[in-house]
Amino acid sequence: MAGLFLLAFFVPRAGAYIGIAASLAFTAYATLTVDGGKLWNLGRFNFPLHNYMIGVIGHIVLVGTGWAAAVALPDRDAGRRRLTYWGFRGSEATERKVSAASQPLPSK
Repeated sequence: MAGLFLLAFFVPRAGAYIGIAASLAFTAYATLTVDGGKLWNLGRFNFPLHNYMIGVIGHIVLVGTGWAAAVALPDRDAGRRRLTYWGFRGSEATERKVSAASQPLPSK
């Protein structure tokens, strides 16, 4: 879940469904082939790392694939961008400019 929240927070149009599908495929592969391939033996293509690493790598796959999908399939809707970190930073800078512009000029 952490990877999905990071993806939604930082990417305007997260390829969330694509990232979830890639993470699900990786998790299924790793779970079935872990521990020397007890459930599904692929020989040298079995998942070689500890069981705990399946979740860690799954989150990395989700964020990386989702980010790549967001770059490949850009979103033209500006409203969604405002919901991300980048939209928050942009609105914060705009508010500072507006408040600075609305200040009265110093009198002489």
